[in-house]
Amino acid sequence: MKKALHKLTLAVLIAAFILTLAGCGSDDTLKKNITGSWTCRGIDVTDSIMEGMREEAGSDAEVEALISNLNVGLLTVDYLLDIREDGTFVLSVDQSSAGKMADQLSDAVADAMYTYIEAELEKLANESGMTLDTLMSVLGCSSMDEVIEISLGGQSLAEYCDEVFAESEIQDILAEATESGTYSVKSGKILLSGDSSTISLIEYDEKSNTISLTESGFDTPFIFTRR
Repeated sequence: MKKALHKLTLAVLIAAFILTLAGCGSDDTLKKNITGSWTCRGIDVTDSIMEGMREEAGSDAEVEALISNLNVGLLTVDYLLDIREDGTFVLSVDQSSAGKMADQLSDAVADAMYTYIEAELEKLANESGMTLDTLMSVLGCSSMDEVIEISLGGQSLAEYCDEVFAESEIQDILAEATESGTYSVKSGKILLSGDSSTISLIEYDEKSNTISLTESGFDTPFIFTRR
């Protein structure tokens, strides 16, 4: 009986040891599979951007009204994930996609500002008993664009908005959106430990060669493909 128990205990220990070795090998393979550069395209940041603009507006009713009339469409950016052999990672926003998003936002702001300025001038013209064309003539302008350029010190509305969403502003956004830290692979689970948060990489799909990132702060997980 004792010999049988001894053999059974020994068999269990051997099996546990084999499973441990298999797990180590699997983790090494997993680490090798995830190491490299990844990208997640077309993340919807519309709500985040609009919320940030409203926070910046504060209690300014005119700015709030302008933001409410913005037709920005869908604002998206691409995220980049670099997983390195030394056990570190960097998660960041792709600069090119952020620039395109800023251009799209700038165009929307320019359109909304044009509509707002035109409505205000029409109101002023009505209060003065004039038509809009007559008011522009009094101001020495032949078009709405001329009126806007005068009010902006010689800049066009497009130039003004481009200046507002200048590259330096984009760089600040990119810096705030960048996360770096270390990662670990244990028992088939991947964990990214960042400076300001902990992000779980819960799955590497070998068949599709993709990584799913959760706890990103967005409603849906990020699905990264290789770059």
